[in-house]
Amino acid sequence: MVRGKHLHDELAKNPVRVTVQTAFGPVVGGRAINGSVAFLEIPFALPPGRFEDPVPLPQDYIYELKEYIRETAYAVQPMDARGPQLETMVGYGKPSENPLFLNIVIPPTFPKERNFPVKIYIHGGFLQSGSPHYFVSQAQHVAAARSEIWVNIGYRLSAFGFLASASPCLTGNYGFKDQWLALRWIAANIEAFGGNPEDIQLTGLSAGAHSIHQLLHRTSLLPEGQKAPFQTVVMHSNAMLTDSKTQLELQPQFNALCHALNLDINSPDVLSTLRDPVRVPWESITKVITSDRLGPYGTFRGCLSKDWISTSPGPMEWQQSGGLARGLKARGVRAVVIGDLPDE
Repeated sequence: MVRGKHLHDELAKNPVRVTVQTAFGPVVGGRAINGSVAFLEIPFALPPGRFEDPVPLPQDYIYELKEYIRETAYAVQPMDARGPQLETMVGYGKPSENPLFLNIVIPPTFPKERNFPVKIYIHGGFLQSGSPHYFVSQAQHVAAARSEIWVNIGYRLSAFGFLASASPCLTGNYGFKDQWLALRWIAANIEAFGGNPEDIQLTGLSAGAHSIHQLLHRTSLLPEGQKAPFQTVVMHSNAMLTDSKTQLELQPQFNALCHALNLDINSPDVLSTLRDPVRVPWESITKVITSDRLGPYGTFRGCLSKDWISTSPGPMEWQQSGGLARGLKARGVRAVVIGDLPDE
């Protein structure tokens, strides 16, 4: 990667700062070389508990008084030996169990001009890896050229985002739930950054597109009268092809992870132990995944759990019946486009 072209580097070199007043207090961003305004790592939720649902920011929450112009973190994930490609894939930060933040990039004419269309991007990586800091998804040039805001979403990955079991306390889908909370935050707050909350398009590549399909099902089942936090969708390259495994079907994967970590699956406190970052550091979890000690259970995916999307009828039956399309239309989704991989 060529240093100096990365958004993090551009913001560090340009002394110009831009302040936006949000519902949670002021946030300070910077300008890229081409004038685009950028805010990096704006939190959209409280720091999550491990294998727990994300919690939205409370009304009295106040953002930390600092400059939001640096890449400091990316989601904990199993890593192979990528060498110099690592910064390109995840950015300059360090692994964190709290990747619940947004990168927001606004056209150069802000704040003089406002009411820009909004594009939300969910990164790919098979739900196992990746980051909103991914170099290819840097948005300062796109925002300037197209006069639109780009928002990149961070979410939990691999076991941290998708571990589930038969226990009602471990329903999985934490990465999808992170994304959903991010969408709700964007719909409620993007106007402060010059965005038009009535012109939000949700886009995603690979695992990001699969995530969008999950989010569409979630949206179609919102209570009557509630509107979607977006109006149009573009899915690049991927989708749900079948119903996810149930919590019961994912119990062997949970067991395999516990065995690899030398935890007794029959212990009444096995889940609380697994959730404890002191007793089980995140490095221990990523190490057993990367070492292939989990065998066929090393890839963590979505779970068919009733706290996320419908289990009866299942997603495929709901979609084939026309329920998905009707539900989306009733909640203000105007268009869903399924496309090929974009040119990079």
